[in-house]
Amino acid sequence: MKVFVKEDIFALANQLKSIKQKRKGWQDEWDFNSQARDYDESLKMNGYRFNVHENYDQALAKAIEFVHPREGETGVDIGIGTGNLGSQCIPLGTHVIGVDQSDEMLSVCKGKHPQIDVRHGHFLALPVMDGEVDFITTSYALHHVTEGEKELALREMDRILKPNGRIAIVDLMFANQHDRERVISDFKEAGNQEAILAIEDEYYADRSNLVAWFEQLGYEIHIHPFNDILHMVYAEKQ
Repeated sequence: MKVFVKEDIFALANQLKSIKQKRKGWQDEWDFNSQARDYDESLKMNGYRFNVHENYDQALAKAIEFVHPREGETGVDIGIGTGNLGSQCIPLGTHVIGVDQSDEMLSVCKGKHPQIDVRHGHFLALPVMDGEVDFITTSYALHHVTEGEKELALREMDRILKPNGRIAIVDLMFANQHDRERVISDFKEAGNQEAILAIEDEYYADRSNLVAWFEQLGYEIHIHPFNDILHMVYAEKQ
């Protein structure tokens, strides 16, 4: 058994304090409350030099296909927004908890889908009990937490998930750091400053880090890329 010395205890206390501050201190830099009422109409499907919502419907459908909600199960959709992903679980007979940090988004979601149990929260502080849910979905949301916070987010997902639970993450990310550099270089050569500014304004994940973190937690992983910036990471808890 390891014996902790005073320095170990101080280091652990500082680490726990840092994690607590990150969970409590997350801020919405993009003011999603102001976007909620027009969000669905503003989704850019095509006709733009940088289209983050290319393959949007395909990606949501793939998440539902892989997570395979079953009648009587409980699922959480994190960053539910107006409910475009989470609502697809309702006809399958599942209880859906929709978590979002934006009260306006939750209001719009509840108006569209009264069956959804909406709750205020975010990736680093999910208002759900330990081991409560059978599956988790999230789309176009994880890129709003920093790379370092993403590991905390995955551990928070793991906390609320039952044994053999499933997670489907559809989000803006790159396969790895080399791929990020390649894609940005291509945008620079094309003179697409809009794309570069959009990428730098948010926290697109390094997919290889997500996979490594899930593997450390003992998950079985499946990867599905839709395009250079949109991927799905599907993970099953073993």
